[in-house]
Amino acid sequence: MYAVGIFGSVLLFAIAGLHVYWLFGGTIGTDRYINLGRDGERIRIGKPLILVTSFVFLAAALLPLLALGVIKLPIAQQLVDAALILGICVFILRGVAGLIWSLVQPKPRDIFHTWNIGLYTWICLALALSYGACLLA
Repeated sequence: MYAVGIFGSVLLFAIAGLHVYWLFGGTIGTDRYINLGRDGERIRIGKPLILVTSFVFLAAALLPLLALGVIKLPIAQQLVDAALILGICVFILRGVAGLIWSLVQPKPRDIFHTWNIGLYTWICLALALSYGACLLA
């Protein structure tokens, strides 16, 4: 259980780091995480939203470490458990909804939808499993 929780935390730190890279102007992978708009152009995401997203992923990465006792902060265990349950729900919802949304897209699918079906859905479900392991530990 411990290793599964740590895995989720490491994965979330990597995702946060990727968002920080994009925040500072990196472009590698942007065609795989931003889908096309109605006009056929990539949706533009502003730096403030990328910054907030980076902080959310950073907080999500710290949560398993809090739950497993790797880091200690004066936060009630009930609050940590509630955050884990909320995270499990969010990751399952994102995984399943993203999969369904990508599967109903007309073919040929945008590269985002291909990556969503092949990777992002499974990452979300693995993170839900990781949070669940932390809750049980």
